[in-house]
Amino acid sequence: MTSTVENGTTQTVTTQVYRVYIKTSAQAIWDAITQPEWSNRYGYTGFVDYDLRPGGHYKVRPGEEFKSASEAMGNRAPGDHHRG
Repeated sequence: MTSTVENGTTQTVTTQVYRVYIKTSAQAIWDAITQPEWSNRYGYTGFVDYDLRPGGHYKVRPGEEFKSASEAMGNRAPGDHHRG
């Protein structure tokens, strides 16, 4: 890929694309992303809570593994990671 910078110089940018194929249903993927019992298990280190409507809320509560790791480093784990 080639792009032009403002001062007229040309810069080459390399873009890498990664694809992950998961042998399961779209519903199982959606559940892993949006359901608290799955989100903690599959990489968010916490339990998600979504209200998936316009203006809805979003919250992530830390799981026990996250709390333990945080406290082991001398930090107090928050009640919620993120809110919005």
